[in-house]
Amino acid sequence: MLSRFIYVIETNAIDRYMTSACLIDTFPLCRIFPFNTVDSAIHSLQHASEYPSLILVDQYMPDKDGWDFLEEYISLDTYVLDKCKVVMLSSTSNPFDAVRAKKYECVVDFIKKPVTDSFVANHVKAHLN
Repeated sequence: MLSRFIYVIETNAIDRYMTSACLIDTFPLCRIFPFNTVDSAIHSLQHASEYPSLILVDQYMPDKDGWDFLEEYISLDTYVLDKCKVVMLSSTSNPFDAVRAKKYECVVDFIKKPVTDSFVANHVKAHLN
């Protein structure tokens, strides 16, 4: 696998760590960039010279949540949108949230947390290839 990188946007430090650790275990050549706010991730995308292959974003966060991220993300330059795929993570199993997420072209998957090694092997790997 080529050297790629993944953004993990999650306010909960334990979930952010666990997701990052699972990604590192499965993709040792990938660089993982954890963010604890939507604003910091959007700022990074606006000023990046290269873009992540994949963005994992938590649906529910205080202040700005995953839905706010998607709204700000889709307003970025189309060049950025063409480079990055988004996977939304959720701690709920509300089927309407999955339907809502799929209305965004950039969202390639909607996954229930917690993120595990099998999740990474079954879902994330498919979106990186």
